[in-house]
Amino acid sequence: MRLDTPTSEFRVIVSDNDSAPGSIEHIVGWCEDRVEVDRSGSAWSGLPKERRHRHDHRVIDLGAPGSFADAPLVTILRNGANLGFAGGNNTAIRLALTDPTVEAVWLLNNDTICRPDALDRLSERMRAEPDLGMLGSTLVYYDDPTKVQGLGGWFDGRKGMGDHIGKFTDLDALPSREAVEHEMTYVIGASMLVSRRFLEEVGLMEESYFLYFEETDWSERNAGRFRIGWEPASIVWHKEGGSIGTSLRHRASNTSLYFLNRNLLHFTRTYYPRSMPMIAVRILARAVRFLVRRDIDGARVVIRAGRDYLLGR
Repeated sequence: MRLDTPTSEFRVIVSDNDSAPGSIEHIVGWCEDRVEVDRSGSAWSGLPKERRHRHDHRVIDLGAPGSFADAPLVTILRNGANLGFAGGNNTAIRLALTDPTVEAVWLLNNDTICRPDALDRLSERMRAEPDLGMLGSTLVYYDDPTKVQGLGGWFDGRKGMGDHIGKFTDLDALPSREAVEHEMTYVIGASMLVSRRFLEEVGLMEESYFLYFEETDWSERNAGRFRIGWEPASIVWHKEGGSIGTSLRHRASNTSLYFLNRNLLHFTRTYYPRSMPMIAVRILARAVRFLVRRDIDGARVVIRAGRDYLLGR
């Protein structure tokens, strides 16, 4: 609600993956101007005050009849279960697309805050370049607002290797848009504007991953039908791993470690099956490195991830 974008031009869907008791009530309390938000992080400094009137809202269950065309400003969608990253986003996307006037969907993580013009910059560029199907923001560390977390991602499916582009770069020393877009193969899902045409032609995110590799899979399925891009002026501060306890700058959580390795095998088998032996050896070597560092727990998680995927779990 700190966006420059008029509220007449967007609506919010909070897709609730069966979160902790009291979460939905807390969001409703915020909509009714009864709940304050923690603004202790330095990224909040300089941002304008949010629109402090009560926000029209509703809470609905997944599968409830009706169209999004007459939705209030905020819709809280109760999924009733943890559907994962792709599943949780997909329920909201399906709801949004029931309104024929919706031009694009902005996927935005719940552990982010945005510069007021973040959505405007994304929307303006996508409208100016209709062949863009997915467009990402400049993601910056919430706890270090001068450092970039990622501008986009690259992944070599044949080698099973990839990384965020521009990570740890100073925010005032960004590379050119052309250089980043030449290198990137996927848009980071923490802030991603996706056009309606892309959603209707390519389809929604693949839910079998549950967590990680959804954006990479989406780009692989796109297969050059739409361009993907990065909008430097769209700034989003990301708490990075707030939902699952992981970080690019520290050892990944066990949840993160499990799905990163399981889904690397899933992605490879789907799109680059000839690389499966090499990727399996790489994952085994990763487990050995954890053992060498005496991280027995990490080694067990990596081995379990590989075993579960091979057993079809």
